[in-house]
Amino acid sequence: MTAAFAAVAMACVPNPAGITLGKLVNETLPSGRSYLLFVPKSYATRTSPAPLILSYHGGDRNASQQAALDLLTSPFFNNEYVVAYPQGIHVSLFVVTATCAVHV
Repeated sequence: MTAAFAAVAMACVPNPAGITLGKLVNETLPSGRSYLLFVPKSYATRTSPAPLILSYHGGDRNASQQAALDLLTSPFFNNEYVVAYPQGIHVSLFVVTATCAVHV
């Protein structure tokens, strides 16, 4: 099960037991893959599935830094949406830059 699938499954269940509302929580799947999950306090009174945002960090950042950057865990910006921050795996990507050769 992927972090995104787990978050989607949770967002479709009204008032799931054991879910911390209004706080960013670190979750780990049986595979070892982790993600941060934010469920707004308004979720407790929902009778229908909540919208889900998947917020991905880039490059050399991590899920915690992405949560601080996008502010989607702030009630000022988000009172309705479940937000999942998948933690990237530690794989480096090598980027090759090209140089321009001018033929004279």
